Amino acid sequence: MYVLSSDQLCFYTPDGLIPLFYFLTMIYFLPRAKKEVWKLTRGDFVRVRNSKWDVIGVLYVPKGTTKKDRGNLTVRDAAGYFKRPFTSRCSIAKLDFHTVLTELEKHLDQLPFSGDRSTQPLFYQLKHVQYRNEDECFFVNHTMGEYTFDNIVRRAGRSCGLYLHPLQCQNQALR
Repeated sequence: MYVLSSDQLCFYTPDGLIPLFYFLTMIYFLPRAKKEVWKLTRGDFVRVRNSKWDVIGVLYVPKGTTKKDRGNLTVRDAAGYFKRPFTSRCSIAKLDFHTVLTELEKHLDQLPFSGDRSTQPLFYQLKHVQYRNEDECFFVNHTMGEYTFDNIVRRAGRSCGLYLHPLQCQNQALR
């Protein structure tokens, strides 16, 4: 909770937005930390709307399917074997997954992408620039490398003033 309450995780910097998005994804949807999250695309999240067309939450539907939560067991009772994680809106913008996802998508829209945007990856290399324009994209047009992805938790903790043992700051620790 200390990291989430820190001002270092925010919408305004690439080093704040990506860890914030990653932390909220892990906390709200409990995906597998490495393979599942690193390969997330825009289409893996579906906004749920009410009758007035207001967004009431976000549904996690990886690759348009239900998410297995018990491995490769034979399905006898679908309700017991599959899940569709959902997060409702939150009055605190920083903890509202829809708001964070929308901000991330705003920057992704600035990258050239051929094809359907729903297949666009969510993790790209970050621009590390001291001073940038307010409307400038946070990303370089190249997906995030494995090493950089593996160190999201460690870098976020350090930026918030936490110095953890290497085993405490692995991405899987959030799950």
